Amino acid sequence: MTSSPPRVQILNADLRLSLGEGPVWEREGGLLYFVDIEQDTVLRIHLSTGEVDMRTVRRPSAIGLCRSGRLIIACQVGVVLFDFESGEVSPICNPIAHNPLARLNDGKVAPDGSFWVGSMQNNIAEDGQPVELNSNIGGLFRVASDGHVSELMPETLGIFNTLAWSPNQQDFLFADSLSGTLFSTVQKKDGTLGPTKQFNNDCPFGVPDGSAMDKEGYLWNARWGGSCVVRFDPSGKIDRTVSIPATNVTSCCFGGPDMKTLFVTTARSGLSTQAIDENPNEGALFAVDCGVRGMPIPAFQD
Repeated sequence: MTSSPPRVQILNADLRLSLGEGPVWEREGGLLYFVDIEQDTVLRIHLSTGEVDMRTVRRPSAIGLCRSGRLIIACQVGVVLFDFESGEVSPICNPIAHNPLARLNDGKVAPDGSFWVGSMQNNIAEDGQPVELNSNIGGLFRVASDGHVSELMPETLGIFNTLAWSPNQQDFLFADSLSGTLFSTVQKKDGTLGPTKQFNNDCPFGVPDGSAMDKEGYLWNARWGGSCVVRFDPSGKIDRTVSIPATNVTSCCFGGPDMKTLFVTTARSGLSTQAIDENPNEGALFAVDCGVRGMPIPAFQD
């Protein structure tokens, strides 16, 4: 294991997120989209200026880009298409309508242009207060362009997190944050998934949250409670760590003009008032010059 000291900077000095998640890079506009789940906001930051725009969406947890220029968002009412400029919401489906105890969590557009989204027990009450997690009801769903939903994994996980495809677009990595384990599987030609294998469960830094894949086939995994992003090699061994000056590191994505910047979201959620007062970086949005190029960002075929 080696320690890497790349340049880490805050993108907006005034922005602090309660529960930042789901960053995704739009190259054409030089924009980074992300969400604050607890504050019911979808945000975007202009990389050239640091200016931030915000829109209200109830409990957004994940974002993907669409070919039309809209966004596809997992939120409280299910999966929707969202026009950031007008605020117009167009519902597609609700993969967990059958389970009132669950909520959608991490999600990404897959290489084939579908939207994959995981679920978990709802841990946020209507008034924003935390709810104790005591059920393994997280699953994985595929949403096609016509709104058809396929269950890719049964609802038996604690907190479904991390969606990442290797450069060959066959190996698929995901995490159960509740068990602290990263897993791997293979996407078959018919779209179904093969047997699940353990990828890593002995990382000493926090628990796995969201991830990004680089072009070398290494996984960059945000570590909740671990103050870092960990790069894993294709076998699941720790390659290096990048320290982030915030406690709860939630997710990351590659972007920037050369796709060599790792954008990292963090959260103040779960921290004491004293901890937040002592570290003004809690909840900040970071950019890491990591020196390796990320995978291209696919778009949903809306």
